[in-house]
Amino acid sequence: MKLNQFIDAHNHLYEGFTLDEMKSVYDSYQIKLGIVSDLTGGSQNSNTGLRTPEQTIEANQSVYQAVHNTSFLKGQFFFDCRYDIASQGLFDYLLENRDTFIGIKIHNPISQTAANKPVWDGILGFAQENHIPVMFHTDYTELCGIAQMQDVIDRFPELIVILGHSFLDVPAQDVIAFMKKNPKVIGEISWAKEEKVMELIQAIPSERLMFGTDAPVDGELGRGIPLDPERANFKWYCPLLERLKELPDEDYNNLMRYTGEKVYGLSEKCR
Repeated sequence: MKLNQFIDAHNHLYEGFTLDEMKSVYDSYQIKLGIVSDLTGGSQNSNTGLRTPEQTIEANQSVYQAVHNTSFLKGQFFFDCRYDIASQGLFDYLLENRDTFIGIKIHNPISQTAANKPVWDGILGFAQENHIPVMFHTDYTELCGIAQMQDVIDRFPELIVILGHSFLDVPAQDVIAFMKKNPKVIGEISWAKEEKVMELIQAIPSERLMFGTDAPVDGELGRGIPLDPERANFKWYCPLLERLKELPDEDYNNLMRYTGEKVYGLSEKCR
């Protein structure tokens, strides 16, 4: 039997888009739980990311407050790499709030630093040691493409790596080859085109794939959110959601919820 409530494994908070509005969208699309981060510390019109520890704390505190004021969100802790993380107490802050922050989010284009640069090693080592899943924004660029992610995995073989967007518009066959070479990696499918998603599902075990949207809004954006105006919208997923219903129940349920529960340790809390 197919589940009728899902996990959105990839979403964000945006200034000007309220939690009530997000909840309304989630209810419309049967999203039971969203996993969110705050990438820009309230400056959603900026693409420069978080440059100070204070901004990082501010952004992650907004996630903390959102999670504690709702029953439908969990957080991912957003790290930048352009300052000394350990000396600022951010690792301790995350560990003290692990029930709120169930993962780490790294967005290399925002941080303007490739995923395999040594400056990330402290964060990745911390995550590996503490078994904290790390979702990377992945795409076709030299910041977070296949070559960069392979280097990360080679150097941190026990790191729980989630491919946010499953490398975006990189051809499905290249993503499939990468995931088969690295059998612990999890693919998250937000913004991937419909045909690519179906190819991934046919080739990769469903317990290694999970549904996400990166789409906090429904209908017209009109809020200045600096995202693809087509893909950053729940309506992008309507044709895909209908097609996914053709999958066997086990594959559908893994993709839409069970993989996310397992990766983030949510099973008892989510059901």
